[in-house]
Amino acid sequence: MNQAFIALGSQEKFARLGDFNVTVNGDEVDLYYNLDLGDHRTSMFDVDSGTYKDLAKAHHSFHYSGQGHLKETRKRGARPLFIGHISDGSVLNSPDGDPLILGLESFFFDLGVTTGVAEPNTLFLQPPTGVKQYSILWLWMSADAPKIIHPRWCYVNLWESRGGYNTFRTAAIADMSITRETQTILSVNGWEVRALFLKTLLPVMTQGVILAHPKGKECPWRAWASLDAHLPISQMVHFEAFKKKPLITTEHHKIAEEARTPWIWVKKQEVADGTNSSN
Repeated sequence: MNQAFIALGSQEKFARLGDFNVTVNGDEVDLYYNLDLGDHRTSMFDVDSGTYKDLAKAHHSFHYSGQGHLKETRKRGARPLFIGHISDGSVLNSPDGDPLILGLESFFFDLGVTTGVAEPNTLFLQPPTGVKQYSILWLWMSADAPKIIHPRWCYVNLWESRGGYNTFRTAAIADMSITRETQTILSVNGWEVRALFLKTLLPVMTQGVILAHPKGKECPWRAWASLDAHLPISQMVHFEAFKKKPLITTEHHKIAEEARTPWIWVKKQEVADGTNSSN
């Protein structure tokens, strides 16, 4: 099945998130995340732009070519808000089976969320601990990849020099995870969309994060970052490292050349007016 409707909660109380939809042409796969922003999505306030918008057809796309975009509408010829490219220049389905970050969303359910009617065969997701504030890291991974991420997956090492000694702190996505086990949302051609629940929330003021809320009818409950999701993730991992007690060592900071790997979605981003900006 190439489409999966997803919601957070249970059949009795839930919030619709939208659907992941995959189109397949031979070995070429295009992936779409069609967002559902609630009953008032036709009159949403975009904090990032300070305007009200009709986001009923808002979606992200991730194409086999390695290019992706964010659009507010699905109309042919509609102007994308962002256009991005996979950082290492590869196609969506890496021949090496490398995982890809599709996006990151934070949810604030204790602020109040209304529910409506769920689509048939909706997949209801719940955080493993039943917490009310959390994030979901959306991943594109090989079906053969372990369901449980490695403790050192996507990590940062922080070094400082103090009084003739070096101090060291480290953190990884695993430090932010509620559980290190990923949940499969959709499978196609040996690849899967997976969800990883994080206890850490998006930094709201981070550039590229959109916090949207209905026109005075509901409280803000959802923030998301896509195409440049590696930027807030990097900040979040750094913050996890800073929270730890530094270790004192006489060792020196050194990163092996073979350890330098670009594991991010965007290296170059093209904004809607046609100008380019490098990340």
